[in-house]
Amino acid sequence: MFFSQFAHPITQIRLYIYPRTSMLYNMTTENVKQIHQGRNIKRFRELRGLKQDALAVMLGIPWTQKRISLLESKEEIDEDTIDQLAGVLNISNQAIKTFDENGIIALADPTHGEPRHFDPMKRLIELYEENKILYERLLASEQEKIALLKRMG
Repeated sequence: MFFSQFAHPITQIRLYIYPRTSMLYNMTTENVKQIHQGRNIKRFRELRGLKQDALAVMLGIPWTQKRISLLESKEEIDEDTIDQLAGVLNISNQAIKTFDENGIIALADPTHGEPRHFDPMKRLIELYEENKILYERLLASEQEKIALLKRMG
């Protein structure tokens, strides 16, 4: 089975993206949901932490931010463009063609799908403590430098 793996740049949550497994079932029903390939490109671009300008630069000369924006609004994209984007985003072209919200599974560290609770005050205190430790280490390093200079001079 095909899948692509990403680590979100901010949260570092690993995302495993699988194609829709119920495609055959959906094709036999009347309400087949069309996959919006442009929206998928936008999702993958954002997962990579790229702005439209940056993606345009990575793709080369004929690409601009405006062209990327127009591309992301298209429901279907030609095969050559998908191949080019897949190469730059480091994903398979099948991921762009078949990605659907129903096919994504986010595996977070030990919880494995359980809801994660985020306490902003607790995180703020942790960051403050880390910052305090770093400043103490920096101060000790500067004091060592001063002592060494006094001994040399």
